[in-house]
Amino acid sequence: YAKEGDVEIHSWPLPMKTDTWPPSGKPEIHYFAQMASLNDCLFRYRNRSQYLVYQDLDEFIIPRKHDTWAELIQEREKLLGEISSFQFRCVFFRKEWPSPAKDFQNAAKKFKSII
Repeated sequence: YAKEGDVEIHSWPLPMKTDTWPPSGKPEIHYFAQMASLNDCLFRYRNRSQYLVYQDLDEFIIPRKHDTWAELIQEREKLLGEISSFQFRCVFFRKEWPSPAKDFQNAAKKFKSII
């Protein structure tokens, strides 16, 4: 993807370390470095990109009623006007978990938890 120009890779050493609370004895950089990298991405590409997506490699945004993200975004903007950000619910599906309750679909509709 980098060769095709779809992705830019930046080498980014992480000098920042901070102690956690409660103290663990080991410096923790994960959370703070993650926030710094998100801000770097925002400021680096905000004038070059129409959309920025912050997503882990093991996470997927799957539209339910549209074939692509573009279709979902276009439909929402047509309905609501210009939108500054989208937030998608995080849901985990584990093979080990039992199937949802038989009334799950009705409860999900009642509480508007299905897009």
